[in-house]
Amino acid sequence: MKKYIYLLTISLVVFGLNVHSQKIKVLGSTPAFAFDTTSVFCLYRQLIQEDTLVPNKYAETKMALQIGKRCSKYWDTNKYQLDSIYKTIKKQGLNMNSKTNMSIPRSGRYVPFVVYKNYPEGKLTFEDYVCYQSYRYEEEMPVQAWQLKKDTMTVCGYLCKKAITTFRGRNYVAWYAEAIPIGDGPWKFSGLPGLILKVNDDRNQFSFECTSVEPSINKELIYIVESKFNEYVSRNEYQKIKRQCMDNPAAASAGNPVLTAGGTVLPPEASKKRPYNPMELTD
Repeated sequence: MKKYIYLLTISLVVFGLNVHSQKIKVLGSTPAFAFDTTSVFCLYRQLIQEDTLVPNKYAETKMALQIGKRCSKYWDTNKYQLDSIYKTIKKQGLNMNSKTNMSIPRSGRYVPFVVYKNYPEGKLTFEDYVCYQSYRYEEEMPVQAWQLKKDTMTVCGYLCKKAITTFRGRNYVAWYAEAIPIGDGPWKFSGLPGLILKVNDDRNQFSFECTSVEPSINKELIYIVESKFNEYVSRNEYQKIKRQCMDNPAAASAGNPVLTAGGTVLPPEASKKRPYNPMELTD
């Protein structure tokens, strides 16, 4: 299997310069469009310490990394189920706003953010669902200044080499597999001479470890969902909105068109401040 993955991945032109995304509807009448197909499919165990005042307590999520010839998508595996809900709602002709609001798994069940690398070409697209609103921003593909080390360890059955970097306020240690020559990884990490199979910060607040690497036999589509509720912002604006939402979700949600359309009334506890530990501490 490893040899097969190697032969497959060595032929990929990952994050190439000539990206021509032909948008094709993939969810029926839902405005979702495919821009690549999956060549390698990875699963990661993601651990996030949401509250720094509560040590050794992490939110654990199984995340998927779909890697294509030009782009990749990193997202929660449970969002496959969410897509299925959208399909059912559309097929039954039900009210999209109210039914979607009732059907979406709430906080703690899934991670709402999605990371698209090299989509559009040369950029990274990040989207998140914050205070009942979908936000999306684009930025230039982030560059991590990796320092390669001689240390090795085995991750997910692959011999990996060590690399370290400082990225947006945090220090990270990564382990990459040269046997899988793809310069990608979980979240926004990329740029090493091999797939990043494990990475964590030196405060042990964030951890990503690959549990499975397989060639995509079915060539699943890599797609992005468009919605009239998407709000396009800058990365700095998104960070401010996220902070405001965690400080007071009810206040940050005031006047939200999704809530207004669905007739949703927030409970009193929605005004309570929530712990917030962002990965990106600096610009």
